[in-house]
Amino acid sequence: MFCPNCGTQNAPNAVTCAQCGTALAPAGAQPPAQPMAAPGVAPPRPANYLVQAILVTLFCCLPLGIVSIIFAAQVNGAYDRGDYAGADKASKQAKMWSWISFGIGAAAVLLWFVIFGLGMMSAILSGNMH
Repeated sequence: MFCPNCGTQNAPNAVTCAQCGTALAPAGAQPPAQPMAAPGVAPPRPANYLVQAILVTLFCCLPLGIVSIIFAAQVNGAYDRGDYAGADKASKQAKMWSWISFGIGAAAVLLWFVIFGLGMMSAILSGNMH
């Protein structure tokens, strides 16, 4: 048996490597299996982000907020049907579109303040302020 650490040839029934002392697995040994979820036990319900989706739709970016609402509305239905992967995917999509909508809305507000500020500075510098 070869040592996985240093490559030294060891006796077939060796427990540790004669060269480096690394523990050797017996031939045909499998790594310990990961514990599996008990059959029939549902994973926890993912968040649907519906409140966030509605808020960004009202206050930030209407079209992308609607996309977020659509995905948020799909989460609970998919989970209740037993489509846990679909519910998780819809949850992640609702969250992503909520953040994208929020980011675009925040960028638009920031841009408005920059343009307004530049306009005010231009008016002050040109002396056309009344």
